[in-house]
Amino acid sequence: MKMKKVRMNKYFRLGIIAAAGLLSIGAVFLIVKEYQAEHVREERETIYEYSMQSKVNYKVHVKPNILYEEEQLGEGQMYLTEFVDYISTSFSSDFIGSDNIDIDGNYAIGAEVRGYTTKNDEKQIIWRKEFELVPEQTFKQTSDKHSINREIKINFPEYNKFAQSVLEASKVNLSVELVVKLVGSQTMDIPKGPLKDELQTSIIIPLNNGYFNITKEGEIEKNDIVEEVTKIPVDINRRWIGVCGGLVGAGILGIILMMLFTAPLNAEDLKKKKIKKILNEHGSRMVVVDHIKIAEDLEIYHVNNIEDLIKIADEIEKPVFYQQQDEILKITKFYVKEQGVLYIYEIKEDKTLVLEKVKEIEEIKEVEEIKEIKEEITI
Repeated sequence: MKMKKVRMNKYFRLGIIAAAGLLSIGAVFLIVKEYQAEHVREERETIYEYSMQSKVNYKVHVKPNILYEEEQLGEGQMYLTEFVDYISTSFSSDFIGSDNIDIDGNYAIGAEVRGYTTKNDEKQIIWRKEFELVPEQTFKQTSDKHSINREIKINFPEYNKFAQSVLEASKVNLSVELVVKLVGSQTMDIPKGPLKDELQTSIIIPLNNGYFNITKEGEIEKNDIVEEVTKIPVDINRRWIGVCGGLVGAGILGIILMMLFTAPLNAEDLKKKKIKKILNEHGSRMVVVDHIKIAEDLEIYHVNNIEDLIKIADEIEKPVFYQQQDEILKITKFYVKEQGVLYIYEIKEDKTLVLEKVKEIEEIKEVEEIKEIKEEITI
């Protein structure tokens, strides 16, 4: 006995098969990826902690004047050039670690007066003059901390006078500034390897102006840890492999079930669907009769679709009728009758349906022939 398959829309069926196939392929990919992945767990251990801070501070000392009662002014203000006596500056760099290590390095402090112009918000240095304030200093020690602290007294009027003399001598009017900076480096031999820290803090003081403010650059504050990472091998995720394996099986089973127990809608199914649609949409305007006999003297007109037939029925105010059948597939003709005229819409036999019927007949004949041969053999 031939198993009856569930009929469904061709594209919906193909979509389900494709989705099941993609599910299986995707699950296989995830299984392969899991087997190829590096199966390790990282454990991190802190082996050293440290903090570094480099900064510069200053105070502006003023001459006796009619404006200020204080002898010195704090940071972040505007300063009148004529009242400034000198500027005291403090450079510092501090390192604090969690354990004793070797620390070595060097530094120097210098001043630079430079004339510049500005183009596209960038300074272009035209001339410069350097002054040594603290010659290169070296240091080396084993400890969990290290500090650099140097106090520098900046003779501001002297540098300002120098800048004015250069401008007068060169007859080139430029912006001029004084840069006082600490430059150097220090190397800390921490457990994971040497750590080098560049030292470069400075203050910038405009010259040849009636008033000015001071800018600080290069200050840093850093807290960090040094970790040792250990990789520990771990087993593959067998639960995940099992889930993916189940998905592969589900996808393959889905494809097999769809192939064995379903089939796309054939021509007969489509015809049945078409008839049901006509009855559902226009059934309230139709009359069912037991028998139809067409007189020979009627003028018969065939229309191409049910909509045209409904339109005719509306215009002449007559019902659409069709003959009652025991099977819905036999309802293929619909009629509208006017005096002496009959309009017919017929659902024509699809070529695909004809071919399918021929194929079914051939299969039936083939089965009957096989039965006859078996009967002969039995005899």
